[in-house]
Amino acid sequence: MTNYTFLYRCPITGHKVQGIVGDKPTPDDAGIYETVTCTACARVHLINPSNGHVAGAIAIDMGQRAAPAGTRPHRVREPDQTALTA
Repeated sequence: MTNYTFLYRCPITGHKVQGIVGDKPTPDDAGIYETVTCTACARVHLINPSNGHVAGAIAIDMGQRAAPAGTRPHRVREPDQTALTA
């Protein structure tokens, strides 16, 4: 048995990651997803090795990285000007 390597984008970090599965996918395997432990975030993703699509991943636009699951982007709050004048 030979290993087949492919590339996918980690939905957590946004990095390109190399995945490895046992056999090279055939055209009949286009809808089959494999579980792969990601070397970028150490989580498990469902990935289609024939095209690198990650199940449930949202496309990352403009090179922005996705925030880790369960977190929100950090926002800076402007200081309350009324508290500063007293």
